[in-house]
Amino acid sequence: MLKIVTKKQNKNNNNCYKHFQDLLKQKKTNNNTMLGQLLMVLFASITVLSGVFGATCVTKPTCERTDYTLPLCVSGTCACLNSSFVPIRSGCALQMYKPVIKTDMASSNQVFYGGPITLYCDGTYGAETYEWYLGTTKLNTTTYTYSAIASASNVGSIRCRGLSKETVVTSPLSDAFIVEMLGGPGGLTASNVRPTVEMRTTAAFNGSYEFIYCQNTPMGYRDITYTLNGVDTRDSGVTIDSTNAGQDVTCSLTSPSSGVTFSNPTSAVTKLPILVTNILNVTVLNTNKAFLECSFIPSMKEYGSRTFIFTWQMDGKTINNESSPIFFPSVVGSYDVTCAVQMDNQTVVPSINKFRVNIVDDTGLIASATKPLQGGRVILVCGGRTSDQHRYQWGKGKYDIVGQYDRKLQLDNVSAQDNGVYVCRHENRVQKIFSTSIEVLTTISKPVIEIIGSSGGATRFGETGDYWLVCTTDSGVDSMTFEWTINGVKASVTDKFYPLRSIASSKNGVYVCKAMFKNLISESSDPRTVTVTKPGKLCYYDNMCVLPYDGYTGQCDVNDRCECSDGYSQKGEVCSNGVLYNISIALVSVVALLHSRLI
Repeated sequence: MLKIVTKKQNKNNNNCYKHFQDLLKQKKTNNNTMLGQLLMVLFASITVLSGVFGATCVTKPTCERTDYTLPLCVSGTCACLNSSFVPIRSGCALQMYKPVIKTDMASSNQVFYGGPITLYCDGTYGAETYEWYLGTTKLNTTTYTYSAIASASNVGSIRCRGLSKETVVTSPLSDAFIVEMLGGPGGLTASNVRPTVEMRTTAAFNGSYEFIYCQNTPMGYRDITYTLNGVDTRDSGVTIDSTNAGQDVTCSLTSPSSGVTFSNPTSAVTKLPILVTNILNVTVLNTNKAFLECSFIPSMKEYGSRTFIFTWQMDGKTINNESSPIFFPSVVGSYDVTCAVQMDNQTVVPSINKFRVNIVDDTGLIASATKPLQGGRVILVCGGRTSDQHRYQWGKGKYDIVGQYDRKLQLDNVSAQDNGVYVCRHENRVQKIFSTSIEVLTTISKPVIEIIGSSGGATRFGETGDYWLVCTTDSGVDSMTFEWTINGVKASVTDKFYPLRSIASSKNGVYVCKAMFKNLISESSDPRTVTVTKPGKLCYYDNMCVLPYDGYTGQCDVNDRCECSDGYSQKGEVCSNGVLYNISIALVSVVALLHSRLI
């Protein structure tokens, strides 16, 4: 009855410009078409390209404020929010947290002379190398684990810290961990450290196999005696049944060194799990941010022939086809998730808690350019954000970008070293994962001429209408300029937008553009022919003039154009009352300005 599930990966990798162009093409021509187009382009410009940040500001002389970056550019480097952040290749990174030194198998800080010392530098997420110190002396170990054979020369005060691939991202030194040696030259002759015994569960099904954990013993010491209700054994595992459930258990050091006296070689008493025949309680856990777990006591391990049925609910409604103990939330919105477990034919036991899921969007990872030019700037945006409770994390290829927690990532002055697959994870209690690929180019990809205007994405140009030709390229970057020619003659326009306002037949011709960045020049775009026709929307055989928009009578005029209502006139290929037209012209000017500065 258990169902194995695999995580569904979101492959919503968006090319921002193409996404909005596709939206434009889906719109029907009407009075609001032009306004809608321009608003969407304006929205794309603002949401994707504002708030960039990064360690360097070579391509542009300033940085814009984000969560962790200040606008100030000092000697080509963006200033970070405070001393807790440092500039790295892709932005301002949060320094690592202070690590804690831990022992192997939850041992004590003591070790017998000649015994193994095993320590871990824990809590340094993202560290690739480590530094270990004995007193003030730096040790040769550069790994997460420090190992040595105990002698008077290698015990005492030990500290560690982690370092990331970006060497400026480091952790502080840990607090000192004092290793004490028992016996041998210079070692202690007595110890008052007492072992502890632990059971990981308080209840078990009949036949469950549980382990007894003897902790706080000297490092590397494994000669343990377990006493169950007065009977000694060397086996740390026990099958729970009616003969031993709930009984006393202790652990002891069997044969400590003859040269060392232990004042407390035996642990205090604890109890073996009690025997139960039904599930005691169920809890929704979120120990892994990517999914929820339906956990219960006693656990499922060693459950033999028992059958468990899991159900999940969203705001009290059962989620179909979810029968695994693991659940991956994917629905956008805020809702409470609960689970329930039924063992065999017993009563269904609901979870004692509910978990609040908050997934605000499924936007994905948007790149300002997926094929940027060498020396340009790329901005990556991880989904949307509607609250400060969101957390973001970035990676490249198989590795995390340590300390990179901002929603937006900037790669400035890009080169081939920036090629690769970038992954972002954003979470508000539940994690979403997206990815996109970046390929830095040394040549500009061939541009394409698109149309924005009152034609709604068509290829016709109605007289007196306002249109803009747009020179687009996959390798668009900041500070790119453009060259336009009409009928082979170079124009004065150097922006990606070529304006054709109040178009007349004098604008007829063959238009071609090139994109330029630093010393690079693209090949010419395919030609775009502009032929101005009479204004107004064409009438078709199926009477397309019957439209659900203001400004149309539903009839055709003598020029085979849709007739406009009183107060409206034919502008380009729509009926306009002039108000929306003026707003549209203003908006397109703003869009052009944004693109000239940001793309």
